[in-house]
Amino acid sequence: ANDDEYVAFDSKIGGTTPSVLVNDTLNGAPVISAEITLTPGSTPNAGITMNADGTISVAAGTPAGTYQYPYTICEVLNPTNCDDAVATVVIDAAPADVTIECSDALPTDQPIFSASSCDPVTVTMTEERVEGSCANNYIITRTWVGIDSCGNERILTQTITVEDTTAPTFVEVVPTDVTVECNAIPLAPVLTAVDTCGSAVVTFTELREDGSCANEYTLTRTWIATDACGNTSEAVQVITVQDTSAPVFVEA
Repeated sequence: ANDDEYVAFDSKIGGTTPSVLVNDTLNGAPVISAEITLTPGSTPNAGITMNADGTISVAAGTPAGTYQYPYTICEVLNPTNCDDAVATVVIDAAPADVTIECSDALPTDQPIFSASSCDPVTVTMTEERVEGSCANNYIITRTWVGIDSCGNERILTQTITVEDTTAPTFVEVVPTDVTVECNAIPLAPVLTAVDTCGSAVVTFTELREDGSCANEYTLTRTWIATDACGNTSEAVQVITVQDTSAPVFVEA
């Protein structure tokens, strides 16, 4: 049996190696699976499994690392004719995919290229941005390509989803509900708003609902602040207008 090394596994994805039997020999000839028994040793990680055909399955989510998986092959016709070997599985890991607010700093985590017999690894990184439904929604895909000294290409990716889910906030104090005389209606203030990821536009509406007489009614004033991604904040003031003052005579 001959030792093996398998590189270019991405921890996020996992995968399956070729059979460890591919480069093994029995009595000087290539191994025929029907003529030998394959006995795996202890797995180095719960996510790594040697299968009956000699392939090794790496489950998605297996941590980055360099793992040694021993195994033994024995001749069926001569069970005492055995040989041991070790399969080395090298698992790399990109930074975790994340979703962040547009006001958050972009992550700076780096990938892990685990040690192998083909070190060193030369790494290049590219970054692609795909715009979303509004200015502050987009996806950044970072790709690291590592080329080791054996010419193996080891590719890792991270997806950063940037969202704007935070509504703008009003700068000024929102006026409170009041009850006033019909000759003392306050002017509507001009409200502005700020947003964590840009500017916000404030719209104003006023709705009048008449009461029991011409000088008694309700004014509902509404300010709506909207940011570039359609997140809104609303402020409402209700002014109850009444006429409780009696008329006065002009003449003495």
